[in-house]
Amino acid sequence: MRKNAPLSWIKIDVLIRQNPKTRKFSQMLGADRRIGWAYFANLLLWAGVYAAEGNLSDICDDELAEICGWSGDAAALKDALLSSGLLESAGPDLVIHGWLDMVGSLLKRRGGGEKRPEETETEERTGNSALKGLENAGELETTGNKTPSENASLKNPVNNLLTTCQQPVTPRVRVRVRELYNKALVVYGHWATYHPKAKADPPDSVLKKCVAHLAEPRADGTRLTVADLCAVVDAYHADPWHREPSRSGLLNNFPYFFGVTSKGACRVDLGLGWAEAKRKKEKPQPSAQDVEAVEIAQASADCGLILSATELNELQKKKIKKQTWIDALTNMPLSDRVFRRVLQCL
Repeated sequence: MRKNAPLSWIKIDVLIRQNPKTRKFSQMLGADRRIGWAYFANLLLWAGVYAAEGNLSDICDDELAEICGWSGDAAALKDALLSSGLLESAGPDLVIHGWLDMVGSLLKRRGGGEKRPEETETEERTGNSALKGLENAGELETTGNKTPSENASLKNPVNNLLTTCQQPVTPRVRVRVRELYNKALVVYGHWATYHPKAKADPPDSVLKKCVAHLAEPRADGTRLTVADLCAVVDAYHADPWHREPSRSGLLNNFPYFFGVTSKGACRVDLGLGWAEAKRKKEKPQPSAQDVEAVEIAQASADCGLILSATELNELQKKKIKKQTWIDALTNMPLSDRVFRRVLQCL
């Protein structure tokens, strides 16, 4: 089964409220110690679904605050979690302290096939949905009915895609996933042009939200392209609100562009809207002379005379008005309606 697949439940110590680390965390955060522990509990519950290995490296400070339910300063929350020992650095990674001690047996049970009774019943109902979703989109070819029961339907399209790739399916599936990650890497490279100090070879965990948007069809049935997501990156970097010094750190986090706002809005959709508004604003408007040339061409065609671009340019240079041209054209017999003959009549 996929390494980071969600857990259906986790263990939380009944003494979490009296734990010295959570008490210190509440004190450093300036929160009521009677409820401060709940911010950390929110993080544990979220990790059980979205970061089952306890690694929080791909979320920014604002996302961490949103997950915990903290409405104050996001940086202060992270500092309090680290200083109290609830989070700790493991090389370049940010991990939950004691996470494997807390859920290690659950991870082992998940990998070894030992399941709680209610898990078995749920899996029997949803076992094949992850593969079916991509099969229906014409992306995958399965080999018979060999899909394991733990291939449950997940809301995150990246989870669906990667879980599927651990199953006995044809090589085409793995190629498709790698293609998506390669496309996401192109978007990352475009983002890195704004951030020269970014890692040249990011881990897949940094790219997975971008891959989700490339993999999942939109409401109208279309799929986003690399160019679309690069336009989103440009739009956010051009947005005045994000360019303020107090918020510039948000743009340093690649997954930020592909998440959701605190109000549940998709940041990719917002970025696409900004990019489209900019394109419309910058799109050159045709001059009155160009509009009149198009009208002359259309009216001439209605009268049986097709004008070439060269002939239209000549009319523009001579500053011949539309009505003058049409009057001369309609006053001539159909057989005489040739550009040069009409021009001579003016």
